[in-house]
Amino acid sequence: MFQDPLLQILFYLLLFVSALQLYFLLFIQLRLSRYSSKNKTEKPNLPVSVIVYTKNEIEHLQNHLQSILDQEYPDFEVVVVKDTACEETAAVLRSFCALNPRLKVVQVPEQDRYRRNKKFALSMGIKAAKNEHLVFTESDSQPCSEHWLKEIMCNFDEQTEFVISYVQYARLPRFLNSFFKYDTLMGACDRLAYAAAGKAYAGDGRNMAYLKSVFFKAKGFASHMHIPLGEDQLFVNQHANSKNTKIEIGPGAQVISFREYDVMKYLQEKIDKMMVSRSFSFMDQFKLRLQKGSGILFYAALISLLVLGFDWRILLSIYLFRTIVYAFVYAKLFNQLKYNELRWFFPFLDFFYQFYLLLLSFMLLFKTKPQWK
Repeated sequence: MFQDPLLQILFYLLLFVSALQLYFLLFIQLRLSRYSSKNKTEKPNLPVSVIVYTKNEIEHLQNHLQSILDQEYPDFEVVVVKDTACEETAAVLRSFCALNPRLKVVQVPEQDRYRRNKKFALSMGIKAAKNEHLVFTESDSQPCSEHWLKEIMCNFDEQTEFVISYVQYARLPRFLNSFFKYDTLMGACDRLAYAAAGKAYAGDGRNMAYLKSVFFKAKGFASHMHIPLGEDQLFVNQHANSKNTKIEIGPGAQVISFREYDVMKYLQEKIDKMMVSRSFSFMDQFKLRLQKGSGILFYAALISLLVLGFDWRILLSIYLFRTIVYAFVYAKLFNQLKYNELRWFFPFLDFFYQFYLLLLSFMLLFKTKPQWK
C-alpha cells in the first residue's frame, strides 16, 4: 500500500488531522448545537444599562436606536457613547433625549489627550452607567425582538458575570456574499461553541453583557489599552471562565448589524481581529491555531494524495465521513443562526474557507498594527 514513503507520511498526516477535526466537531462545536441555558430566570427584573457606541453614524442612530429604547423590560437605561464631535449626530441624539427620559448621552472629549481609542470611549460609558449589569451593542445594530434585553438578562444568576450572544451581519460584501456569510458564521460558532464548552475566549461587542464590578475589579481595559482594538475579545479572554460565563443564541436575543462592508473593509477588519488574537492566552492561541491548521492540512493532504495517485476510494471515504459528521453537527446551527440557505453549499464553502484562512495568515505577516477608525 505504501511503496512510496511520502504517500505513507501524507496518509498518516491525513488521518491525524481528520481525528483532530472530528474532536473539534464532536467535543466543541456539537456543544453549541445542543446548548441549553440552565437556571434561566423566567421574569428577570435586574436593572440594566445598555451601552451603545456610535461614531459618525447618524443614519444608523435614526434607524435603530428606537428599537433599543422600546425594549419590553421593566428597568433599564440607554447610554449612548458619542465618539465624535459631529453636530448633526448631537442634534439627532437631542431629539431622542427629549422624548426618552431613559436615554443619556456621553460625549468623548475632543482634546488630543483623550483621543485614544474605542476602549477609552467605552470606559467613559461604563463609568456613566448607573447599573451593575451592562449590555453592549453599537448604533449600527438592531435587536431582533422587543424582548432582546429580557432574553439576555434571564441568563444572569449569582455566578454569571458574562453573557455572550449572537450577531447577524446583514450588509456583507455583495461579491462572494455567501462565502462571507459562511466566514462570519464560522467565527460566531467558534466563539459561542468554546464558551458553551466552558472555554470562552472572545465575544462580539455588538451583543454581549457583563458586570460593571468585574470591569472595575479588572481595572478596565488597562492591561491592553495599548492595543487599539479588541475591547470585546481581550476582556472576555482575560476574565471569562467556565463558571462565570453563559451564552444565549435564542432568536429573540440576537441582533442584526447593518454596517456596510465592501470586500477590502471586511478583509481589513478580519485581519485586525486576527492580530488582536495574538494577545490571547497561550492555550487559547494554541487551540485556535490547532483547529484552523488541522482544517487547512486536511485538504492539503487530501489533494496531495489524490495528485500522487493514492487510492481515490479511500480518500473519498475519509472525505465523506468528515462531511457527514460536519453536516450532523452544523445542520441545526445553520437554521438557528439564520443562515439556513448555506447548508446546501457548505462542502464547497468549507473547501475554499480553509485556503482563505491560509491566505489571511500570509497577509497577516505583512501587517504590523491593527487600525482603529
